[in-house]
Amino acid sequence: MSDVKDTLKDMKDYRELGKVAERKDLTNRVIFEMYLRALLRGADALFLEFLGETPNRHSQAHKYFQNLYEQNKISDKYSKYKSNIREVMEEKSSVEYSSEYYSLRNLEEYKKKCNRFIDNAVIPILEEEGYDIEDL
Repeated sequence: MSDVKDTLKDMKDYRELGKVAERKDLTNRVIFEMYLRALLRGADALFLEFLGETPNRHSQAHKYFQNLYEQNKISDKYSKYKSNIREVMEEKSSVEYSSEYYSLRNLEEYKKKCNRFIDNAVIPILEEEGYDIEDL
């Protein structure tokens, strides 16, 4: 099992891969997948830090996140980001099981949700715990 630092490094790497995929003009689905993976690894870092485990299924990530603030492991001020996880996971199913064109508009919407969760929940929470995200 990965430790928190390795998982955070994965988060940063996937987000960077998303940016690279955009610059290389890869498909919107591929770009979405990179940002999705960044969100999931960020969430996993939180779960490892506070719960010592990660969900067996990605679809359970929003419930694990809810457990963090219900168990007072993180501040309630982060509870609003649970919807980011849930909405991105719903979009994941749509993207993976549909052959329809994935629009730039959809990509931008969900990329913002992934980045919002990482920048406004994962990073500040783990920095409060003493992790230096920039040094990974």
